[in-house]
Amino acid sequence: MEEFIGKEIVRIREICGPKGRVIGAVSGGVDSTVAAKLMHEAIGDRFHAIMVDNGVLRLNEAQQVNDMLNKDLGVNLTVVDASELFLSRLHGVEDPEQKRKIIGNTFINVFFETEASKIEEAPEKEETGAEAKGNNYNDHKIDGASKPLNILQIVNSV
Repeated sequence: MEEFIGKEIVRIREICGPKGRVIGAVSGGVDSTVAAKLMHEAIGDRFHAIMVDNGVLRLNEAQQVNDMLNKDLGVNLTVVDASELFLSRLHGVEDPEQKRKIIGNTFINVFFETEASKIEEAPEKEETGAEAKGNNYNDHKIDGASKPLNILQIVNSV
C-alpha cells in the first residue's frame, strides 16, 4: 500500500506540475476522501476541495466531512450549503430523469460557476502566478451539463 501511495503522489505531482491550484469535488465517501488526501499529500494547500451540500445528506454529514477532511486529514476544504437552492429547484418535480438533470445542472452551477470561480479568481498565496489549466485537462460530459467541462485527468485515475 505504501508503494501505491508513493507512486500516486509522484504521478499527481507530475500531472499537476509545480505551480497553480487544483480544485476537486468531494462527497465525503471513501473514493473522494482518499483522492482528496492523496492530492493534499502531493501538492499541499494548492489543492482546494469543495463539498456541495445538496440538502439530502444525512443529518450533520456536511459538518462531519468538514471535520474529518479539514481537521483530521489537513485537506483545504470548503463546504457550500446549497441545500435551499437544490430543494427549491426540485420542489414539485416527480419525473426521475428531470430530477437527475436538475441535480446535475445545479451541482455544476454551484461547484464550477460559483465556488471554483472564487478560488480561481483569488490571488495565490505563493508567488507562482500560474493556474492549473491547459494541457492537464480532458473534456468530460457530466449528466445535466449543457456543455463539456474541463476536469483534471487525475480524477479518472486515482
